[in-house]
Amino acid sequence: MLDFSIFHEYFSYSITFFGKIKAEEINSQRKKGKYS
Repeated sequence: MLDFSIFHEYFSYSITFFGKIKAEEINSQRKKGKYS
């Protein structure tokens, strides 16, 4: 149970972390005009 809890915390953190990176990446590209 404890191991699952730690894994869940780590998994949620990873999703949030990579989500932020992806969002910033898209935003920077959008500023450059690659996305309309």
